[in-house]
Amino acid sequence: MRQALLLATHLGCAGGPQGPGEVADPADDIVYDAPIPLEAEYAADRIIVGFRPGEKIRELVLPAELGRRRLTQTRGWGRINAGLYELPAGVSVAEAVEAMRETGEYRWVEPDYVRYATAVNDTYRSYQWNFDAVNAESAWAYSTGSGVTVAVLDTGVTSGSSDGIGNLGTGYDYVNNDSDASDDNGHGTHVAGTIGAATDNSAGVAGLAYDATIMPVKVLDSSGAGYTSDVVSGISYAVSNGASVINMSLGSTSYSTSEASAVSSAYSSGLFVAAASGNSGASTVEYPAGYSGAVAVGATDYNDTRVSYSTYGSALDLMAPGGDVYADDNGDGYADGILQEAFEYGSWGFYFWEGTSMASPHVAAAAALLMANGATNAEAESYLGSTATDLSTSGWDSSTGWGLIQPDAALAAYAAATGDTGDTGTACATTLTTATWTASTGSLAVTATHSDSTDTLSAASDYNALGDLSYSSTSGAFEATITWPVAPDNITVTAGTCGTSDTLAVTVN
Repeated sequence: MRQALLLATHLGCAGGPQGPGEVADPADDIVYDAPIPLEAEYAADRIIVGFRPGEKIRELVLPAELGRRRLTQTRGWGRINAGLYELPAGVSVAEAVEAMRETGEYRWVEPDYVRYATAVNDTYRSYQWNFDAVNAESAWAYSTGSGVTVAVLDTGVTSGSSDGIGNLGTGYDYVNNDSDASDDNGHGTHVAGTIGAATDNSAGVAGLAYDATIMPVKVLDSSGAGYTSDVVSGISYAVSNGASVINMSLGSTSYSTSEASAVSSAYSSGLFVAAASGNSGASTVEYPAGYSGAVAVGATDYNDTRVSYSTYGSALDLMAPGGDVYADDNGDGYADGILQEAFEYGSWGFYFWEGTSMASPHVAAAAALLMANGATNAEAESYLGSTATDLSTSGWDSSTGWGLIQPDAALAAYAAATGDTGDTGTACATTLTTATWTASTGSLAVTATHSDSTDTLSAASDYNALGDLSYSSTSGAFEATITWPVAPDNITVTAGTCGTSDTLAVTVN
């Protein structure tokens, strides 16, 4: 591990408006028929039309100057009394909006604007090029790691002075044989931050699985050295105390049967084990990354290229950003290392460090995102490998494994295969199924499983409420047969207590 400059040590904050006040009605601030910005992006073939109170959403035709051609309604939102309409061929969005606004018949007419996922507000998130490389924001639309515990076997973990770990659980110190797993080196804290740094808190940096719980397990001393016996104990502790993922940003070239057995046992117990491939640049992956059951992680730079220090070989599985502190290829004025809060020689700050130690926690975090949505350890590894971006020859190769992880693509593929499109967490997990929508009766059977039989599960289609599902003690599921006048595009079932939801597309008969 090489290290770069200290970015900052102190953060200021500004307060918002002070004092009590009345909450305004948001409806009072709605602007109808707002001008279309010149730079706006929107769908080229459809518009949204809003109707006045008391009017019904209905079929529409274009004004006379556009030929009175029919618009095709594809969605309707009863809560806002508006519909989505496809335009006839050859009619532009701009001319349709202008012509329909001029009739004065509608409450509003506007394009179907493009929206992008918004970034978290952490002060130094913009310097985390590594999260851009793995499309973190897109992944967070599926999962943030809620309900998953990640054991970080390292020099310990200490929550930082100005940002910190979002959810730091209890752990153990096998170096000093006590329950205080505080960090006395800085390495473990930096590694843990990549997984679970406090995020969207207007301070510091972000973590890739920021709602996961970090279990600190100290197996390395203040100099960053440790023993196989402590690593084996740490793995056993993680298995026995509820971890789903283990990260080991540590290793050497010596094979240990005990360590290999511990890794195998962890894998058999359902844990995902991520480990750094090594920083020697040699052609044989170090241990524990080289054991069967571990996912060996190599390091890439800002240009998505394997860094020269990153060890490779037949046991290499995946690549993730590890950084290069001797380059500034993104031109932001700082070294292209991995930025996290840590301390060095007792000084807290935000440091750019490099190494496969920095790469491995990206994969551990990505596994946590998948496992929060129900994936097993084997499924997490499979989806991360099958959706990774090839960096060398097509498919697996000894230089870059399966390639650079893309957690968003892995989550999307998992969702497509299972129907689970939301990170509902352990306490709010639902599995949603629907029968075929039958046009003759307008009926659809909806079933959802949920961990709390006393909760309320509500079904909706395109924001239109369909009704609540009733819990059946016989089947152990929430069930309802819903009638709906038009075929819904999808059904969303929301858990009332925790406000999470799962969506499943509907098959139309």
